[in-house]
Amino acid sequence: MTKPAVHPSKGGQNPNPPTTPRPSKPKGQKAPDVEKLADAIRSISRGMKGLLDGSLKRRTIVILIHHSTRPKVPMKTIEEVLHSIEHLEEAYIDENNTSS
Repeated sequence: MTKPAVHPSKGGQNPNPPTTPRPSKPKGQKAPDVEKLADAIRSISRGMKGLLDGSLKRRTIVILIHHSTRPKVPMKTIEEVLHSIEHLEEAYIDENNTSS
């Protein structure tokens, strides 16, 4: 006999978690311009590096975000997201194939 599904809000694990649907491009909408997207990625990545290297420092920013979220986002998750944003440029921009 199989165990009945328990809803996560009731303290259990959902054995069949819902899948996240892939976002679809609305009809008639053009794909983003590659150069604009590359510039945005560079800007976001460099802005995050500047913020994290600034006077507040990474730990302070993590604590501020953690305390401002409802429900509380774990600080480890916030650290991982900040790290990912900081390194977007290295992950997605190949300077040999994209003009600056």
